[in-house]
Amino acid sequence: MNIYVVGGSNNIYHFDGSSWTSMPSGSPFNMREIWGSSASDIFVVGTGGIVSHSSNGTNWGIMNGVMGNDLYDVWGASGSDVHAVGEDGIVGHYIGYGAWSSGGGNSVHYQSIWGNSGSEVWAVGMNGTMIYYDGTNWAYTESNTAESLYGIWGDSTNHIFAVGNNGTIIQYNGSVWSAIESGTNERLYGVWGTSDFGYFAVGENGTILNYNGLSWNQMDSGTNEHLLDIWGTSEGDVFVSGNGIILHYKIILPGDIDGNGMITLADAVYALKIMSGMHTDLNPYQNADVNGDNRVGIEEVNYILQKTSGIRDN
Repeated sequence: MNIYVVGGSNNIYHFDGSSWTSMPSGSPFNMREIWGSSASDIFVVGTGGIVSHSSNGTNWGIMNGVMGNDLYDVWGASGSDVHAVGEDGIVGHYIGYGAWSSGGGNSVHYQSIWGNSGSEVWAVGMNGTMIYYDGTNWAYTESNTAESLYGIWGDSTNHIFAVGNNGTIIQYNGSVWSAIESGTNERLYGVWGTSDFGYFAVGENGTILNYNGLSWNQMDSGTNEHLLDIWGTSEGDVFVSGNGIILHYKIILPGDIDGNGMITLADAVYALKIMSGMHTDLNPYQNADVNGDNRVGIEEVNYILQKTSGIRDN
């Protein structure tokens, strides 16, 4: 597992599945956001318009093309098509070689960026400002809110959420943005998800919301700290970062023998190895048991095969 977190310093923090370690970013300034196409192609942006890059997940160096204005977020369609946004309307673009190019320039601070592809990219900012990139040009687009927006994420062109001030959540259905009730007045800073039932939003005073496909509902975070960002490997394996705190939300699904938050054929292989005695060192997660007999057997194998083939929905 490779999870990276930045913020509040010029260090980068890495989680390998068991422990966190810190490493210098190569920048003298605080780092704000991070994105990577893989564990060996990672971009970090922050104050001073500096972008740091790592090609191995360990060693970091400053890239050419310092943009001056503070950068607040970074996202890419690939390692050779990366965008960064930030202070005073700055938008930067990296095409895989040479220096970063920068453009834009207005009084709007763009806080967050996400795209479905290199020709479908959205950025959001203050007072509901939203811009859209079609692969060639950026242009203003209507968000249908005047609230400042701090986070945006989606899983397809017609299923995107943006969050912001006063508990604002807006949803895009492929043609128009519309408000959706959040159940909170707290400022929301981040949103992330993978499907209708796997979206989360985070914000001030420990706020975490979960979307069940119909409505947003409060979750107990166990903290009152402001929560600033969220990302996960799956809807059952989610990390939240905030003011001096990192939270890890993990649920083990029935059939998830290796506990990685997903049910795949690898779980069936693990189950067969346990049954045959080939994998005696593996301690399967208790909740992975599908029939309540507290062991891994043929019932788990059948369940996993049915889930991965699409025969079983629940």
